[in-house]
Amino acid sequence: MLATQAGRHANMLSIPPEVLARAIEMCAADSETAENVLCGGTILDMDKWRAACAMAAVCTHTRDAAAEWMRSVRCVTLSSYARIMVDDVGVVSIARKCPMLTHVELSHTTVGDVGAFALSECPFLTYIELGWTRVTGDGVDVLARKCPLLTHVDVSYTNKQRLGVATLASACPLLSHVALWGAVGVGDNEVAALSKCLLLKHIELSRTLVGDAGIVALAAGCDRLVHVDLSYTNVTDGGVLALARACHMLEFVDVERTSVSDLGVCALALACPMLSQVDLSVTNVTDAGVCALARACPMLSHLEISHTTVTDVGVCALARSCPMVSYVNLSCTTVSNIGVRALGQRCAMLSYADLSFTNVSSVGIRALGRRCMYVRILHSLGRSVNH
Repeated sequence: MLATQAGRHANMLSIPPEVLARAIEMCAADSETAENVLCGGTILDMDKWRAACAMAAVCTHTRDAAAEWMRSVRCVTLSSYARIMVDDVGVVSIARKCPMLTHVELSHTTVGDVGAFALSECPFLTYIELGWTRVTGDGVDVLARKCPLLTHVDVSYTNKQRLGVATLASACPLLSHVALWGAVGVGDNEVAALSKCLLLKHIELSRTLVGDAGIVALAAGCDRLVHVDLSYTNVTDGGVLALARACHMLEFVDVERTSVSDLGVCALALACPMLSQVDLSVTNVTDAGVCALARACPMLSHLEISHTTVTDVGVCALARSCPMVSYVNLSCTTVSNIGVRALGQRCAMLSYADLSFTNVSSVGIRALGRRCMYVRILHSLGRSVNH
């Protein structure tokens, strides 16, 4: 019997560690996505973490195999796991066992500063999402100082008065993507500090306190900006004019619910011909602004102008000059069948049109559906039609 047991142990110990590591990988094979390419290495999610921990508890051999696999992990994706308590304790354990991390997603969890402090011990970290967590400015400060290779940082909706934005700007010169949606206390001074990040391309400032002064400073230092979200802020034409003067590579601009008018939009259109996605909803923009945008930006594919005074004149100009338009939101405007017919005749790639509370009738909707066979139309009272 002893000989038989010894033989069984010998067979177990002969399993190569790479085979056991592959078993962990297969625990969440269905969840593998394009993140493999993004992270450039092994991805850890909750299923894999549980499998690795269970394997480590079996015996010395499997513990070594699990430890080897954990050291190979480069990417952690645990966002939206708040319901099963991804907290500081779990993140501290992951940070200690996976020292080669480069990519961490923890948004919508209960992680706080303790978890951020632990992650700061991963010196190769370049990408981190901490939106909707309990992290404060202290955690961001430590991360910034100890992880100077950071290029992507998301601390949206952390509801803390101080978020360490100035430290990020000074300690992480490679920053290219910063998301501060709804970050309480982020205003002109914090955004101006980011002007030191000369490689910054993508910034999201929706629902912050930023105004023209912050955007003027940002534009002066970050002329490589491609994506700027200023919706629900205090920005006016002054800030948009600053972007137009300095940031000619812009492709995405969102100024929804600001006081921006034709003055800023016309300047932006002339200076940024590569614009493809623009949201002008609930602004002071009129047909003049939309016409200028259409003439100067032929690559425009996504336009939102709901709750504005834009009419068929602006929509017809869009149809004539921007054949690649695939998404339009015209809700709560006076646009009629005339504008919709023009879109149908010129924009064969149209896949979504919000026509809620406009003057478009069933005749216009049918005409658009005949021309754009795959368009999804949202019309009066929120009803949806697929063609």
